[in-house]
Amino acid sequence: ENGEPNTPPEVFIESPQEGDTVDLVLKAAGIAFDADDNVELVRLRIDGGEWMLAEGSSRWSANISTEGMDPGAHLLEVQADDGIDESTIESVQFYVTDLPPLYLDMSLVVDPATVLPNENIEVRGELVYGNGVRAEGLQVRIEGPNGLLVFKESDARGVFRLSTVAPHGEGTYIYSASTTDDNDLTASNTTQLRVLKSLEPDLAVIAIRIESEKVAVGINVTVAVDLRNLGFTAGNGTFKAWEGEPGTGEPIEDRPVTVYDRITVSFTWVPAEEGVIDLTVEVVDVRPSDANLSNNRMVEPVIVSNLPDLTIANTSLSNPTPYANTTFTVSVRVENLGGLNASCTVRLYVDGREVENLEGSSDIGVAAYGFAYTGFDIMVDQGPHFVFVDIINAYPEESRTDNNNATLKFNAKGPYVPPTDDGGEVMLGGLTPLTFILILVGAAVITAVAIVLLRYW
Repeated sequence: ENGEPNTPPEVFIESPQEGDTVDLVLKAAGIAFDADDNVELVRLRIDGGEWMLAEGSSRWSANISTEGMDPGAHLLEVQADDGIDESTIESVQFYVTDLPPLYLDMSLVVDPATVLPNENIEVRGELVYGNGVRAEGLQVRIEGPNGLLVFKESDARGVFRLSTVAPHGEGTYIYSASTTDDNDLTASNTTQLRVLKSLEPDLAVIAIRIESEKVAVGINVTVAVDLRNLGFTAGNGTFKAWEGEPGTGEPIEDRPVTVYDRITVSFTWVPAEEGVIDLTVEVVDVRPSDANLSNNRMVEPVIVSNLPDLTIANTSLSNPTPYANTTFTVSVRVENLGGLNASCTVRLYVDGREVENLEGSSDIGVAAYGFAYTGFDIMVDQGPHFVFVDIINAYPEESRTDNNNATLKFNAKGPYVPPTDDGGEVMLGGLTPLTFILILVGAAVITAVAIVLLRYW
């Protein structure tokens, strides 16, 4: 009317959103805007079909039955009209499901999750069925600290929200929500709010983690300590660790730290003695001043063992100068210099350390600070030889392995020769060879005579 060009309206879709799932009814809603404040109508269509009018204009909605729609993806298009111009067509893809709800799921958060006393917060959540459909119009019971109890209704997006204020006292507070639909499907959840007493840093030791597989005297142990700043301001301090109470000797770790949110401090600890050792860590000299000093220290009892230490103490032969091609025994004494019982495999090689030189293996157990024997029967040719003995598969793992083998050299004499009598002739059952032959001849004669007599008797 005033000659100025018309500004086309704009339209926005609030529900459904891209990728939403619906079942029986598509509940579409949104807003339309016109610079001339003259939105006359909003129309919408499904999958390029016939346009239909929505209820309302600046805030519009429409409930569309999905009966006849195939399960799967569909396209909702919306357009606003101010009587002169039309808006661009806005669209969103949604999905129709024929699956039953099965269950109802609830998410729940408090925002912000960390505040000062009496600050504004919002408790909100979403309700979604197991088939992806958002649950609209359900009454949600919300409970909180100090007797808080309210009911809120979920909107078309399945969202419910409560605006309130944080408690006036420092601490951690629990908020819970629950609901039940017309088909008796229930959902519930909880969340927590942390209220700080100040904006100062609050450095806290959260956990001590021993990351090494074995904790033993004289062995490097990796320790990881989780630190967290429970306050709002970054904190600078000194991290220290002791074997025992703080101040007892030199700290095993001493370094500056800066904690904005959370960090992990790792260091190496070499236990000096076995037993239950108190590993103490703490954060001191925090700047600016620490809001809470009660959580700056943690003590973790750690069991320190004295690992086994197997060694080959002695290797000996049953005959120090064995005969060639005659069986003899190699005896091996294994000692345990450590404080834990252990088992192992002892292997014996002859004249080499290759697989083909392996003569045998033996599994044995050795008590703490004790010893055990094992033996191997072998046979060699005449001449110089050596045996190599080693220990493998020790369990638990040893504190050291550089003493797990030994070598023994020896010389095998010529073949065994039985002893003889004074005349140098070999004795056969105490008889000389001549006597033995005469006895055989006499026996033969007697046998022949006996046969003749029996024949003519």
